[in-house]
Amino acid sequence: MSQCSDLSNISVSINGQEVNVEQAITTTINALQNHLNVLQSNMRSIAMSNDQATGEGLDDIKRSVSEVEDLQDHILEMNNLFEDLLDMSDQLVYLPENKEEKDYLKEHKIVRKAQVTAMKKKFDDARKANKAAIKLQKAAAKMKTVMEDE
Repeated sequence: MSQCSDLSNISVSINGQEVNVEQAITTTINALQNHLNVLQSNMRSIAMSNDQATGEGLDDIKRSVSEVEDLQDHILEMNNLFEDLLDMSDQLVYLPENKEEKDYLKEHKIVRKAQVTAMKKKFDDARKANKAAIKLQKAAAKMKTVMEDE
């Protein structure tokens, strides 16, 4: 006896289209995996090529900038796909059938939005703090080198 998946009966709106949730999940996750594979390969390639700079000065920098821009484009596309996943996940909540459920869902969305905003801020703050710490470490190392040279 086979069981029918409820996924085949659920649709979500993504990129302005109503699509089967199973198709939307598969398409989105596959796209993310493809971007991750490209990023992994390209980042390793860029890291190795930085060790093998040809000494062509401006041409090396231009190539490096172009490669990094390509990486950033993949990352931005992935960010968009993650936003699609967040949107899809919201659409999977059951539709409220009565006033009590509608009121609960409305309040929950307000609370959850605040939680997500706080979580994003926490991540952003941690990233900024890490960058500031690295900047200080580099400045200290540079200062140490200058003092040793004197």
